[in-house]
Order: sequence, then structure tokens, then C-alpha cells
Amino acid sequence: MACNDPMIKGWVCSICGFSWNPLKEGCDNCNLSDYDSFYGPIKGKETKPKTRSEVSHSQLEELYSIYPRKEGKSQGLKIAHAQIKTLEHLGLCRAALENYKAHLIKTNKEAQYIKHFATFMNHWRDWLDRDHGNVEDFSQKQKTMEEIAATIYKD
Repeated sequence: MACNDPMIKGWVCSICGFSWNPLKEGCDNCNLSDYDSFYGPIKGKETKPKTRSEVSHSQLEELYSIYPRKEGKSQGLKIAHAQIKTLEHLGLCRAALENYKAHLIKTNKEAQYIKHFATFMNHWRDWLDRDHGNVEDFSQKQKTMEEIAATIYKD
């Protein structure tokens, strides 16, 4: 690979691999500019159009309304707007929320240990798995290991 400085002879375009033209400050083959090659697109310049979300603000508010702990609303809704763009994702998030609520009921969590809404929204995909949050009981395995040790070191 050649040097990334266009003033040094032998630099090649990162897109097409052709020689860089330092006088043109760009590639003769694909018209990549010097600025875009080194620094990426100009800040504030739209590189792709924003996709409009299928999910309305009121639907995300509904998620908050069924969430068991009423803290972290504004930050949680910002995260939800960024992550949930389709109705399919909204349905998955609702399912994750139901799994989390079932886990809270099963483990009888105190209110102070329930995640804030923003924290849940950062990790909602983890709760799509029904077994998430369950802890395996290792006490039986420990007894088995003790029994094995007793039989090995028997005098």
C-alpha cells in the first residue's frame, strides 16, 4: 500500500487503486476528491437521506407507559427514537419488555433494583431471549465436585 500523502509520489486512490493526481488533488479515474479521501464527508453535509421512521412518538410513549419504573423517560425516548425505526422493531421491543417484566415478577425484584427506562432501552435486545437474567444453580454441581474429591482422596 502506498503512502496516504498525495504530495508523495506513488499514492493510490483508496476507492479504485489508480494513481492519485496531486495537481488535481483527486483521482483521475473515479473523481474522488482529496478532502473526502482523507477526512470523510464534510461535517453537516448529508451523505445519505434520513430515513423516516415508521414508528410514531406516541407509540414510543406507550412503551414508556407500560414500563414498570417511571424514571429515565426523556433519555430513554431519545434512545428509542434512534433504535426503533420499524414496526417490527417496535414489536420486538414490546416482547423484550414483557420478558423483562416476567423476570421481575419471577425474581420478586424490589422497585429500587428495576432498571431505569433509559438503561433498559440501551439493552432491550438482550431481553428478547427468555432465559436472559436467569442464573443457573451451581450448588448441585458443587456437591458433586465435593463427592468426587472425597472419592479420589479417600484413605
